[in-house]
Amino acid sequence: MFIEIIFLGRGGQGVVTSSRVFAEVLFNSGYYVQTFPEFGPERSGAPVRAYVRVSDSPVELRIPIERGDAVVILDDRLLSIFTPRRLVKRYGLLLINSDKAYYDIGYGIKAVGVNADSIAELIGKPKAVGIAMVGALSRILGLVTIEKLSEIVKRILGPEDAEAALAAYRGVEEIAKTH
Repeated sequence: MFIEIIFLGRGGQGVVTSSRVFAEVLFNSGYYVQTFPEFGPERSGAPVRAYVRVSDSPVELRIPIERGDAVVILDDRLLSIFTPRRLVKRYGLLLINSDKAYYDIGYGIKAVGVNADSIAELIGKPKAVGIAMVGALSRILGLVTIEKLSEIVKRILGPEDAEAALAAYRGVEEIAKTH
């Protein structure tokens, strides 16, 4: 197994933190991982990418991911800048922070919306959007348990962030069954 994941958002949304926390959850679940960010102009609101590779054997590839098996978009407005077919591999997953549940992207791409903004607002932590997306991604990929996700997010970021991750994890149960 070898999966490449791209996290895409804007500066200040927690793209780098989310990818690092996800990598830590994967590592603590027994996988080999690699994660690193890529910045454009370093200013709040500029597009930011972070990459995660996960495998059941050591990860030796050391280049940015051009097209991911899964792509997590923290700001759906970025879909007007980045073409999904250029980001996601054929038959891959596009997970979008959106109030729209499904997108028709074509190309065999499974495009799913998760309203991470609402989840973050409900727990009173508007900056927890990225961690909510980590929860949804964790469930859809099926690589980690809800217990491990909760344990690691609580340890790194605290109980409120863990609550956001778990809410999104539970919120995509039906989607995960069909992926």
